[in-house]
Amino acid sequence: MDNTSLAKPLLKSRPISKCGKRAGKTSGAFDILRAANTLKEAGFADAQAEALVAAMGEATGSGNLATKDDIAVLKADIAVLKADIAALEQQMQTQMKDLELRLTLRLGAIGLATAGIVVALLKLLP
Repeated sequence: MDNTSLAKPLLKSRPISKCGKRAGKTSGAFDILRAANTLKEAGFADAQAEALVAAMGEATGSGNLATKDDIAVLKADIAVLKADIAALEQQMQTQMKDLELRLTLRLGAIGLATAGIVVALLKLLP
């Protein structure tokens, strides 16, 4: 393995899902217009229905709540990330074994060269 392969990215990047950005979803945890219409149909006055829906929107953080779909998407993203981490671990272990082998070979070569130099010096010296 050459040194240039270490500069390459280990995995191709994958896009992570954007929670709450799915097509066909409203921006809040519930459909404000539908809730107001339901209250009006149940006999609430227009002002009462709109005030109640506005209060419900404020109480729920105006759509900052995660839905079951959002949680499912996050779980899927976490599973993808776990798989990516496992693949990176495997690649790192392979690279470390390769480096260990190369270092062992180099140390062996250095040891042999040193032994050869010592033997040569012993033969040359009286």
